[in-house]
Amino acid sequence: MTTVTSETDISDLDIGYEKEVSEAMLEEAKQTEFSPEMEEIVRGNGVLGDRRFFTWQWIYYIFGEPLTIELVSEDHQQIAQEAKFLAGAYVTLIDDLAENTVTRRRSGS
Repeated sequence: MTTVTSETDISDLDIGYEKEVSEAMLEEAKQTEFSPEMEEIVRGNGVLGDRRFFTWQWIYYIFGEPLTIELVSEDHQQIAQEAKFLAGAYVTLIDDLAENTVTRRRSGS
C-alpha cells in the first residue's frame, strides 16, 4: 500500500463558501474524531485504501452537523452520521476501483 503524506489546504474543498467559512470548516474537519468503531475501520489494515486520512475525516465531518437535517433527534445523530459516513466511504472506494480499472485499461496493463 502507498502512504500519501501531502497536506490539505483550503483549495482542496472546492466549495463556494466565503474564505473564512471554508477555512473554519477545514479546521473543524481536521479536528474531527471518529467513534471507536469508525476509528477501527478508518485506521485498520488498509481497508479504506490509499486515501489520505483527511479524506475520511472530511467525509465523517460533513455528514455530521453540516449535513444533518433538524428532524434527526440528538439521540440519533451519531448513528446517522456513521451510516452516512459508511455509505460515503463505500461510494469513494467504488469510485477508486473504477478509476484504477480505467487507468489500467488505458495503459494496457
